[in-house]
Amino acid sequence: THDLKAPYNTLLGFSEMLKDNLDKGSKNWEYANNLHESALNNYNLVENLIEWSRSQRGRISYNPTNFVLNEVVFKTVNLISLNAEKKDISIHDYVGNDLKVHADRNLVNIIIRNILTNAIKYSYPEGEIIISAKASEKFAEISISDNGIGIPEGILKTLFSIENKNSRTGTDHETGTGLGLILCKEFIDLHGCSIWAESEVKKGSVFHFTLPLVNGE
Repeated sequence: THDLKAPYNTLLGFSEMLKDNLDKGSKNWEYANNLHESALNNYNLVENLIEWSRSQRGRISYNPTNFVLNEVVFKTVNLISLNAEKKDISIHDYVGNDLKVHADRNLVNIIIRNILTNAIKYSYPEGEIIISAKASEKFAEISISDNGIGIPEGILKTLFSIENKNSRTGTDHETGTGLGLILCKEFIDLHGCSIWAESEVKKGSVFHFTLPLVNGE
């Protein structure tokens, strides 16, 4: 894991430093920005492959704690904001600061990051992504919606199945492994919760998943 991730940490750090020292909008800034985004996308792919490998070997640790859900949402949105900015996609966070869940913070971060990354990938330029959440008796239901290309019905039915791993090209020719949503399903299962999606081709998608509330409140 260290050997795979360490080169990306260096590349991400230097490419960001290059961007900060160049005039935004210049050709050299665009080159540095493309380099940084490419490194970040590949780093995310490596992380997914590592996490999937761990899950297959039973090496995923599940350590639930109590935390404010929007702390993780806010951090994740900031982490992937460069990808959204490249396509002029706006992300609206409507998750309240009073919603507390009992979950594994690291796994929830991975779940949200993968769904948001996909939403950006399959959104049109100047699109919109909305993150919201509501509480029921024992669970919080988180919804992440986009107004992108949508998912054909045939793919929607097998979206979370490793036997039918799906990987489509994004609206800006982005590629992927098709493992992100499979990881999400496995990590949601560890919480004893559910994940599902609704979609309409050319109109967008909504991904829903649940997490346990603190003390079922």
